Amino acid sequence: MKSKTTFTPSPIHIYILESQLEIYARHLLFLQLLFTSVNQIGLQEKCEHYLELFANLHINTHTEQYLKEAATQLIQYITNINGEFQFASNITIDTTLLKYKEKDFLEGIFQFWRVSPTKQPFPAELAWDGRVRQYL
Repeated sequence: MKSKTTFTPSPIHIYILESQLEIYARHLLFLQLLFTSVNQIGLQEKCEHYLELFANLHINTHTEQYLKEAATQLIQYITNINGEFQFASNITIDTTLLKYKEKDFLEGIFQFWRVSPTKQPFPAELAWDGRVRQYL
């Protein structure tokens, strides 16, 4: 007779060692997108958001709306007083090793993501155009 064994998932520890907080914020955004339930965002939509956010300077309005909502959630998570937050029922992110200065900088990055592209102080189109013209 076969014995039934139960599988108990062990916790997965992911450590992000990054000196640039912009990249750290981007990793948090991608982790949030990755662990968002398929009931909230479909698999096709998650893939489209990932590809647009990973590689594109200009994103469509649907992805822009997702980015604004995700940035708002990440601001709430980072400014949480106990330093831990959950993306899913079994995924806990621990930010207790971050300094308050780093948390404030991350909050500024997330607030920058929430600003409409037409109102951003960084002229992305001009920078892209100038870079491309150098190669012509």
